[in-house]
Amino acid sequence: MRFLLPIFILLLGLAVGAFAGEGEEDPCAHLPELKAEGGERLAAEIEGVEALCRSLPGRSPEAQARIAEEIEARITLIRTRLEGEALEEALEKWQREREALAREVTRLEEELA
Repeated sequence: MRFLLPIFILLLGLAVGAFAGEGEEDPCAHLPELKAEGGERLAAEIEGVEALCRSLPGRSPEAQARIAEEIEARITLIRTRLEGEALEEALEKWQREREALAREVTRLEEELA
């Protein structure tokens, strides 16, 4: 049992360290993946985020924090739009499949009649 305590303390320290550094992540680090996902559809929004990222250096820490919050909010909005588009595509596909199945059921019912 004695050997479990140091392991527990180590794991707790790792967890606390992960949460402590969470807010310090570079908000601009996700732009390349957003560009790849968003493509031309969201190019204007992504360019706006890139402009904010370029404006970060040389600003006061308070201004950098406000800009970083704005960047994170815009990235969240872009991701939400991408997820919404993916859901719409999935819904359209499901509706097409449902219609095809309904036609097949109708055809089979007519064959049985």
